Amino acid sequence: MDSIVVVVFLIIGVAALVLGVWLYQKHKYIKAIEAHGWTWVESPDISIAIGLNAAPFGIGFSRKVDDQIIGRGPSGVPFQAFRYVTDSFQSNGYVVSMKLPKSLPTVAAFQADLPRAGVSGALVASAPLHVVAKRPDFGQEFTAALLPLLPSLRDSRQQQMVVDVGVDHDQLVMLHVPREPEDLALAVAWLEQVQQALTSSHALSFEGAPPPQHLSFQDRDHWVYQPRNDAMLGYVNHTRGGSSHAAVDIITSDNQGLPFIRLTHTWQTTYTTTDGEGRTTTHTQNHTEQICEFRTTFAFRAVSVNWGMFKGFGGNVVAFESAAFNQMFKVRSPVARFASDVFHPRQLEYFLRTGGLGFSIGADGLVQVEGGTWTPAELDRTSEFLHGFFARVPDFTWKELGAWPRPIAEIANYNA
Repeated sequence: MDSIVVVVFLIIGVAALVLGVWLYQKHKYIKAIEAHGWTWVESPDISIAIGLNAAPFGIGFSRKVDDQIIGRGPSGVPFQAFRYVTDSFQSNGYVVSMKLPKSLPTVAAFQADLPRAGVSGALVASAPLHVVAKRPDFGQEFTAALLPLLPSLRDSRQQQMVVDVGVDHDQLVMLHVPREPEDLALAVAWLEQVQQALTSSHALSFEGAPPPQHLSFQDRDHWVYQPRNDAMLGYVNHTRGGSSHAAVDIITSDNQGLPFIRLTHTWQTTYTTTDGEGRTTTHTQNHTEQICEFRTTFAFRAVSVNWGMFKGFGGNVVAFESAAFNQMFKVRSPVARFASDVFHPRQLEYFLRTGGLGFSIGADGLVQVEGGTWTPAELDRTSEFLHGFFARVPDFTWKELGAWPRPIAEIANYNA
């Protein structure tokens, strides 16, 4: 018994020593940061990333920030540095962002052996860096301003730093920046030179899209992302019971007249077991479900396609003149004439050509769709299909519904 007590005290002592060393090193690090005239923020809010919407910022879920530093470069240009991680991006270094006088087209320049995932655009250059830009002409201007400064990007040991820098709306951004205060200072000074070279060049004559005023997704500025907001569960159908209900990785959008909510719902349930000696053990199970619901912002009647366990919902099956369609899809509606008006020959062709999808539209405007994990790509595909469906609803149907002028524009090319 005495030996067990000794071991416990040794473990506690070692843990206390390790914690003490860590706290001392952290205190020393913060003092070194403050010695540069910078401000240390221990636990910043995710809102510090608002406005950054090009990869790695506009992609992925589980977005988190940590350890923010706010300051100015040697010439007085404001900057912030912070840790950033998502389910698709992580780095041992800081992100450093520096304001530009205006929004410019998106561009990213990085080493070929350390590619930046998720970038979109044209490949402007492949050596000495890969440069990817939305506008190739701007990418060339950016490259011309950047290349002369590459040799001077060195740390305190005169080693070349990782090069990963670009423009994200109205901010100049550098990734994988060393966290050592002296190396961070050198990187900030270098990035300030890039900022000055860029703003004094022809590159400043270009125009970029304004940054989103919320966390969002690349090329989808109208999407709003929230890492967590449990109140959003009140707006969707979700599994009840259990405890510790949470809503994470939420995306909402007005979606051009077909608003949606996408979220991941997590919760816990418990159960008990009893062994042969009558001892009871309580077990906790973690549960997850992906939810996405669309809504109409206009009057519509209940109708479903291949919905539910028995591929039917909301009335009797309505048959159409196309045998191929009837074999692939089961349409149900309480009003057969309404279904016949909506599913005219061009609509049937649309379903057959695209493969369709299973969905139900309730009288309350709730649109539920068969889906999987509801990735951004899946959201795009579903949204595009639903817009195509409503775009093929004829004018006279909208007028009968009292939804006129039509809420979803008629598609110009029915073969699109």
